[in-house]
Amino acid sequence: MYANRAFGFWTDAPAEPFFEPSLVARAKTLREWRIAYTRKALRFGKELGALNVSITSGRALNGMPPEKALKLLQEGLSRLLEDAERLQQ
Repeated sequence: MYANRAFGFWTDAPAEPFFEPSLVARAKTLREWRIAYTRKALRFGKELGALNVSITSGRALNGMPPEKALKLLQEGLSRLLEDAERLQQ
C-alpha cells in the first residue's frame, strides 16, 4: 500500500515541495502531523491486509543541515517502526 498525499489534490500545485509536511520538516508540529498521518496509514493498511506501507521522508528544505535532517528522519522512523511492529502482532 502506498499512502501519500496525491499530487492531484492541488488545483494550483506549488512548484515545490510536494511532500510537506515531512518527517524532516523544520517545525516540530509539522513533523508530528506527518507521524500522525503515517500512523493512520499503518492502521488502514492493516485493515486492508496490506503486507507493507510505503511512505516518503520528504526533503531537507530551507537550509536544514543534512546531519539534523538525518537525525529527525531516524527519530521519526523509529517511532513509526514501533507502531508497525505492534500492528503486526
